[in-house]
Amino acid sequence: LGGGITPDHSILGRFIARHAEAFCGSFFSAITESVLTRTGSGRERLAWDETVLEAMSSRFALLKREALEAQRKQLTELAEESAERAGLDRAHTALAERPKAKAVVVGEPEAGLLQLKNGRGTRPAYQVAVLANEARVVVDAHVHSTSEQAALAETLERLDGAQTRELLLDAGFNSYAVLECALEKEISLLCPEQSEDEEGKKSGLFALRDFHYVEDGDYYLCPAQAQLHPCRRFAGNPEKGLRAYVQYASSACGSCERRSQCTRAEARTIQRSAGQEFKEAMRQVMAQPKARRVFAQRKAMVEPVFAMLRERQGLHRFRRRGLSGVRLEFRLHLTAYNLGRALAHARRALEATAQPR
Repeated sequence: LGGGITPDHSILGRFIARHAEAFCGSFFSAITESVLTRTGSGRERLAWDETVLEAMSSRFALLKREALEAQRKQLTELAEESAERAGLDRAHTALAERPKAKAVVVGEPEAGLLQLKNGRGTRPAYQVAVLANEARVVVDAHVHSTSEQAALAETLERLDGAQTRELLLDAGFNSYAVLECALEKEISLLCPEQSEDEEGKKSGLFALRDFHYVEDGDYYLCPAQAQLHPCRRFAGNPEKGLRAYVQYASSACGSCERRSQCTRAEARTIQRSAGQEFKEAMRQVMAQPKARRVFAQRKAMVEPVFAMLRERQGLHRFRRRGLSGVRLEFRLHLTAYNLGRALAHARRALEATAQPR
């Protein structure tokens, strides 16, 4: 291919950098469409999965927020422009966008401090996610600094409801925003609830799903069949991301025999947020045997993608810095992976035709 010339890493690096926009956009899209054609698959049913990959930095390079501000102040007082000051300014900007973050890597400020999924603790890393079809071809992907929910939200916006009729998500993505977006795009969604509510995880008390909502009377029935009626309403605050809700309570808690299983307060209250009906509908869908059979395919569709990227392609951590560089590297890996899927499909086709009848 190289005509006897062996390019070194600098030549390859400059080539990739020069065509970065195409590799992330038109080139990846063209390869994906070609692989879909070769494998005879499409986007009708897609499965989503995500993981955490280490950034090109060390956890020992983390700088706490207080130390970062002290260094920036010291360099600002010197009134001198320098590469060190520019790096600290970029790290300061990254921390400003993540108010809960306590530290940052100055050389890789866009990486979040995330818990790895291989038991190695917390490291500077990125959230990476893919959408794969039943032939395990990756049709879309996204990389985010810290949030898997944000990665899914941006990917959902790119989905075409005319091409995708079904989407399989794991329980961590059963949220109001995801359910509403799928409904708006007319995509059939299969996404179970978490095994327990936060209350159940912490205390073992009855969860919200144990209470039955009666729409005609606008009240809840508790496990003891007592009625909980509206006692407080909140209009919501879209600017702060707060949803409207109605709070329900009952006067029967004081004499209830099952009170110890329900609450440790004087009375149990239930909060019904705007859009709760979508979660209840999803719960009913996931209770159907056919839906569970279809959802059981999710692991086989998408989880082998990350196994291949790690074990065959060696993507245990990123080798480029910055969110744009990381996204480029990930798209290149996925392009190679998709080409491998096309070759595997062609190999199976040749083996099938070569077998004697």
